[in-house]
Amino acid sequence: MSVSGTKISIIEESYARQESWWKDYVDKYRDWYYLTKPSKMLLTNYYAELIRDEEVPAGIMVKQAVDRHFRDMERQGTKDFPWVFDEDKAWRPIRFIEENIKSSTDGSGKNIVMQPFQHFIIGSLFGWVHKDTGLRRFKEGLIFLSRKNGKRFAV
Repeated sequence: MSVSGTKISIIEESYARQESWWKDYVDKYRDWYYLTKPSKMLLTNYYAELIRDEEVPAGIMVKQAVDRHFRDMERQGTKDFPWVFDEDKAWRPIRFIEENIKSSTDGSGKNIVMQPFQHFIIGSLFGWVHKDTGLRRFKEGLIFLSRKNGKRFAV
């Protein structure tokens, strides 16, 4: 966002301006970033590319996770780094969640539609496996999200 030639962070704007920005943002990215129906493909790498290309605002820790993901993608399967990213194993829990978990926010009982950032989180946790054994690299994940962040996107 630019005001008289100087770039201002959306966080420094007024609440009304942030709401307006969010509405414009959702309208612009609807159906390819803000999903209204389940994706037919895994979006882990797609979301990471959006962060890397600064298409999506993100904090420093998200940017570091994305940097690690791309660094690991480059060296996957090498002698020094025995881990590989298995898209089938990353995709399995996402399909399970979208097919079996219902929204509780509106009482409609509709299935949750996972957003690209959620694909990145789940895909990163379940997709990185040892190239020989197939065992997961990450057994636990510590995820900080503001309240109602996951359920807000249920459609």
